[in-house]
Amino acid sequence: MATLPTTREATKEINGVETTLIVSEFSDRIFVAVTQLGTFGTILEATSKENMNGNLLVDISVRLGKRDDPLLLVYARQFLEHFGIPRGKSIVAAVGLKDRSSATFEVVMASLKALLP
Repeated sequence: MATLPTTREATKEINGVETTLIVSEFSDRIFVAVTQLGTFGTILEATSKENMNGNLLVDISVRLGKRDDPLLLVYARQFLEHFGIPRGKSIVAAVGLKDRSSATFEVVMASLKALLP
């Protein structure tokens, strides 16, 4: 019997912009949504695997949305490194941002860390 995902959600003002954060942990992956737009924005997938030398290989793919935005790749990689790899899971992320500052990034990461058990 399959278990339901664990989902946690928070809405907070980050640097003057209302931001919704959602984290759902499934058996094989973690879904992370961070939006200041009221929509999911761009959908990304971040996975990792070890190569034959034992080095970690990271793959980040844009599934839907902006394909030419390197900041979104940074978010996806950090989600994977901080939340996915320690749990042995890949990340599916939905990111829609108005405020693209490093201060927002830091608050988003700290807020997501507080949402994950």
